[in-house]
Amino acid sequence: MNRLKWYQYLSKRMIFIIVMVIFFFISGKYARNKHREIKSSPKKYCYNSTTKYYIKVLDDLSDAQEYIDLFENKSPYPKRIRFDFEVIPNNSQVYLLGYEKDSTLAEIVCYYMKNGFGQMVEGYIHSQLLFDKPVNDIANPDGDKAFPYD
Repeated sequence: MNRLKWYQYLSKRMIFIIVMVIFFFISGKYARNKHREIKSSPKKYCYNSTTKYYIKVLDDLSDAQEYIDLFENKSPYPKRIRFDFEVIPNNSQVYLLGYEKDSTLAEIVCYYMKNGFGQMVEGYIHSQLLFDKPVNDIANPDGDKAFPYD
């Protein structure tokens, strides 16, 4: 009599489900640890007096010089933005991941609510936009809440 091993009773669908559960468990642990590490970083507030609502966040350091020139009004084409960026609400709380006292750009992460959904933006901003305390005279017309997870 030929006896089947325990794994021979499992169908392909059951093996797929088990693998997916293990994958989601491991990825959830990774995401939780990453957010815990971000939340332990120093907090600052991001404010730009030249714009009313949103601040541009640079996605990639390869376009850093164009971003700096645009911020410092040295760009030959100030109306034309030729790099990828994301936006965060003005006067938002951000977490500093990489910043030196003499550096021009700071690596940040910002959590905020937009249209009822939590958003996370990672990128680089000009270091002159960072402050220790929030500026209270900013009104956000969309009602987006900055830092809803604290």
